[in-house]
Amino acid sequence: MDEIKIGRYMHYKGIPHDVLGVARHSEDDAQEFVIYRHMNSKGVNQMYARPKELFLSDVEVDGKHIPRFVYLGE
Repeated sequence: MDEIKIGRYMHYKGIPHDVLGVARHSEDDAQEFVIYRHMNSKGVNQMYARPKELFLSDVEVDGKHIPRFVYLGE
């Protein structure tokens, strides 16, 4: 899966995130970043940028490799 869909994703820690889009690095136009937001533990809506490669990566939990983020829908 190299395409990032706009919509809601679930982080492997159980936190929903809303992906707003994909942006390119302003200096080299090569690296892509996923732009997303989520509510932090204090109820504040925060925006983040994560390299697309890292967003699409797997994490190891209890010896199993699972997606860092799972698409839930629009």
